[in-house]
Amino acid sequence: MKLRRGRLTIMVMWTINFGLLCFCMWEGRELWSLNSKLNNMPDVDLMKVNAYLSDLKKEFKRMKKDLIAVEKKALWRKDEDLVSWVTEQTNGMGAQIVGVEYAGRRKVDGYVYTSMKFTLRGDYHPLSRFVNRLERSGYPFFMDFISISKTPSGSLILMLILSWGERKWTDQKI
Repeated sequence: MKLRRGRLTIMVMWTINFGLLCFCMWEGRELWSLNSKLNNMPDVDLMKVNAYLSDLKKEFKRMKKDLIAVEKKALWRKDEDLVSWVTEQTNGMGAQIVGVEYAGRRKVDGYVYTSMKFTLRGDYHPLSRFVNRLERSGYPFFMDFISISKTPSGSLILMLILSWGERKWTDQKI
């Protein structure tokens, strides 16, 4: 019995040794093929890659600053009042504001758009000058609706809805 047990132990040891030898040969072959693949790869200059990455970072920072500047131009400033601006534009033109209404708010993609409905009365020339001033003003508002009608007395009524955008106060900056 003791002889058999010793033979069995030797046989198991030789099997384990043979398995380890096969495993080492297999891994050596894999390592050899990996080494040949690495030798065939083109040389990469890490300095160039780092320079490209730093250029990309600078470009992203510039784009971010540009986006912030565009957003500042596109959003209404808190200390400015659209109603007083429209009143100021109509003074001395021959057009008068007949009515101003709050037309509501709507939320779109993190921004709140407030709308005001203005009704103006006047002749053709004062109203056309007013619309020209609106278009050329550079103020960040949108003309949502415009309508012109004629009264029985011959004067024109201009109805327009202007909206301006504001960033929600809970949103973070870009």
